[in-house]
Amino acid sequence: MAAQEFDLVVEGEATLVTDPATVADLAARWAAEGWPARPDDTGLALTAEFSAPSAGPPPWHVYRLAPRTATALGTVDPGGATRWRF
Repeated sequence: MAAQEFDLVVEGEATLVTDPATVADLAARWAAEGWPARPDDTGLALTAEFSAPSAGPPPWHVYRLAPRTATALGTVDPGGATRWRF
């Protein structure tokens, strides 16, 4: 992830979300924020009229991340780095 003043890397274990209720809940949350995501016909992935070009075509699967570490690297003066372990 890139922010204005730092880049952020989060490392951990990603697992595929296979619960249709969770996929639907997250789709509704993202839709409320402006991305018109909705569950696809299987209920296990997302579809929408648009997404980031790098995402490729739908369906898009949802993953849960269990973070182990996060590192922030300053991109403006004075720079620097910070690492967190969870």
